Amino acid sequence: MPKVSIVMPAYNSEKYITHALNSLINQTFSDWECIIVDDASTDGTLKIIKEFSAKDPRIRYKILDSNTGSAKVPRDTAINMAISDWVIFLDSDDILESNGIEKLLQRQDETGADFIILRISQINEDGDINTEKSNSRYKNFDFSQVLTGKEAVKLTIGNWLIGGFGLINKKLLSNRKSFSEIFHNYNMDEYDTRQMIISSEKVAFINTNYYLRINPNSITRTLNIKKFQTLYTNDLIKKLVEDNFEQIDSIHEKMKYQYICGILDCRKMLLKLKRKIEKAKYMELDTLIRKYYKIFVSYKHKTWSLSLIKVILYTRYYTLFRFTTFLLFEIRKLKK
Repeated sequence: MPKVSIVMPAYNSEKYITHALNSLINQTFSDWECIIVDDASTDGTLKIIKEFSAKDPRIRYKILDSNTGSAKVPRDTAINMAISDWVIFLDSDDILESNGIEKLLQRQDETGADFIILRISQINEDGDINTEKSNSRYKNFDFSQVLTGKEAVKLTIGNWLIGGFGLINKKLLSNRKSFSEIFHNYNMDEYDTRQMIISSEKVAFINTNYYLRINPNSITRTLNIKKFQTLYTNDLIKKLVEDNFEQIDSIHEKMKYQYICGILDCRKMLLKLKRKIEKAKYMELDTLIRKYYKIFVSYKHKTWSLSLIKVILYTRYYTLFRFTTFLLFEIRKLKK
């Protein structure tokens, strides 16, 4: 049985997947398997996968019958196929540093941690590192520390101060809700990763790179209705925080900030979409925002430390919220 299973969801990745797979083949540690689940790609992705699999028996693949629109379903399918006790997620457009697996296993042996988290370095389409972005997240970060899952998850709320990729004990994956139990949003990994972190007895870190490719054409960087699913995902994360932390814990303030930022992002996107979608769809999305806004204002944690402008925006009256956000949106348009 291989020591590590690499899990890779893939969809229309012909431009990058060769780099991802080569980063595995060139690893200093060789006792691994890679399971790729293709989410019904329509480009040359599957052809590349088959070529690599034919050359290297460590690479297996499965093809889904139809596109699911979410990385969660192919990723969870690959997890179910994995036979190792340890799992590493590698997206098909990302790259793992050549000694990544070896270093992760060494760190696990040193610490006995359930989750060993890699350093995230951002790369562009050409594979060049965004040094400023990559270094700012880890300024003064102590990679030698070992935290409990609850301590580590605090570093992910409000803003990701750590990454979410690394070596994962498979028992953490079996504890997650499967894709058949919950709605599989395009960004459900935001919730899944926090589930795994908080379920860990120990979380360790290592200053070895996972190269995360910033694709300007990805859903997260374009105007796409799927991004409204962030509202649902943030609500799941909010419930995770409420279930695991007392109301006096400062994590609730960070969660409140993350929750309203998601609502504001969706409100801004809706205003941009106003003349591009049908009125019925616009009203449906507005109703969705209203639903989660009402949940936000009823948040049990009562401490407020937000700026005055945010206090003005965050009233119990959704009509006022709609008006003030519309006004700010129009003012920003005039300034451009």
